[in-house]
Amino acid sequence: MANKLQTILLLLTCASAFSFHVPTTTNKKRSYSPILSSRNRVTTSNIPLNAFFFRSSSETKQDAAAAAAAKAKELKDSIRQLSKGTSNGITAPESTRDEIATLCKELEKMNKVKNIASSTKMDGSWNLVYTTNEGSSAGKLGPFTGDVEQAIRILGREENPEYINYVRLGGGLVEGALGASWDVLSNNKWLVKFETLQFRILGIKVVEKELSAQGVWRMEYLDDDFRILYAAGGVNVPKENVYILSK
Repeated sequence: MANKLQTILLLLTCASAFSFHVPTTTNKKRSYSPILSSRNRVTTSNIPLNAFFFRSSSETKQDAAAAAAAKAKELKDSIRQLSKGTSNGITAPESTRDEIATLCKELEKMNKVKNIASSTKMDGSWNLVYTTNEGSSAGKLGPFTGDVEQAIRILGREENPEYINYVRLGGGLVEGALGASWDVLSNNKWLVKFETLQFRILGIKVVEKELSAQGVWRMEYLDDDFRILYAAGGVNVPKENVYILSK
């Protein structure tokens, strides 16, 4: 009997000890881990979505812009390289013409200037890189092919902009200058009106006459240093020719 009483007392003692320590342990957790409470718990519903996405989105846009700029530069460099040694395109073989045409279409898809016809980016001096025109617009004067420059003056002349197409042989010893004005037809089209033609030799004017020709320019690409346009007009121009110009 005594043994049974000792066993019962031992069990009661253990049960008392267990019931005492469990609440104490729980209280300590509550005391030292307030973050687990429903009142203080941090959840994603308490954080604005832009905390997760704003930085990532900004970096993605910057990466995309940098990749687009690099691609545009690659296309322009390829066009310049293919055009070298072709006399502004006059002597380019058909395979080269096809390749340049493909590169132009790729670059045109990347155009960011929506209103090319009224853009001040057109202002400045542009050198002809390549054209499918094989006549004087390509710089051909008789058996010779000269350097072609398009000088477009818009800034400071908004009321009376000016366009002059220069062809120069021998570093300017012989120079032809075709003067024109234009009307804006749409976001990417000019009606170009050719008005004067001059020839100079050693800086001395030897020919000057008035013109009444005109043509339509369809401009498909423009950035700070590169342009692509297509021009048609005149009895000797039954189709559009591409003109690629660079600063």
